[in-house]
Amino acid sequence: MTERIKITVTEVKPITEFGEKHTKKLVFFGKTEPEGKTLQYQSYRESLFETVKVGAVLDIEFETKTREGSDGNTYTDRKVQQIYVNGQPVAQDKGFA
Repeated sequence: MTERIKITVTEVKPITEFGEKHTKKLVFFGKTEPEGKTLQYQSYRESLFETVKVGAVLDIEFETKTREGSDGNTYTDRKVQQIYVNGQPVAQDKGFA
């Protein structure tokens, strides 16, 4: 399911790499507006990374998926596909969303 909301970034984790292709992943936390819930988001699109800074108010489009972990718990992944600034998309690449 794809959603588009505004969040205020509260924390940004260091970029990590994984796999043989050294895919980069950015994990960050944002407070939703107007609910005020702080949730975790992730992105694999390097062209979005510079836009994600603590304190930034972002208009994001993301996909939500739930999965069962190896520990038996259910997890929710929120994968950011696009960030909009003044209504315009930040990522213009065809990178992996």
